[in-house]
Amino acid sequence: MVNITKKQSSLSSQKIRAINLACLKSAENRSQKRLSDLAKSKIAGKIDIGKKVSNRDLLFLGLGLYWGEGYKNGNGEFGFTNSDPEMIKVYLKILRDVYNIKDEQLVLKININQLFKENQSDIEKYWQSVTKISKTQFTKTTLIQSKLNKKYNVDGYKGTVRIKVRKGEYLKTRILESIKETIVIERV
Repeated sequence: MVNITKKQSSLSSQKIRAINLACLKSAENRSQKRLSDLAKSKIAGKIDIGKKVSNRDLLFLGLGLYWGEGYKNGNGEFGFTNSDPEMIKVYLKILRDVYNIKDEQLVLKININQLFKENQSDIEKYWQSVTKISKTQFTKTTLIQSKLNKKYNVDGYKGTVRIKVRKGEYLKTRILESIKETIVIERV
């Protein structure tokens, strides 16, 4: 058995404290660098966009969003569905500013999981507030049968909203052709 003196024990404890302090300082430096890099990324993102977003910018944003979230098959009707309130607001702006769609042409439908049926009224009011669209233009809310294996963020759950445009077949065709044209341009 090795005998350790009090001085050796004290030096060993000091060494451990110094290592722990160095580790903490290193972690703090990495955290500060990460926060600084994130701040720089935010500034770069703002610079990338510039001061004013043009209707052409909105057009391309709208094409990308529709390509991801819009109705591409089916009965020919125009439809866009999402649960993100900011995305819904942006898409409504695109419809109004790029395609000159009037609010009277819009029909909105809320879909919520049946597990949240007791919150239906609050969810409906929430989406009316987000969209600034009259309650009369919302169709009856659909309650979706729950999937037992799906997890929900209970506190933030607001379902999804579908935006339809009355007689939107021509708009859908126009958007899908614009998407196809964009793909062709990118291949050249």
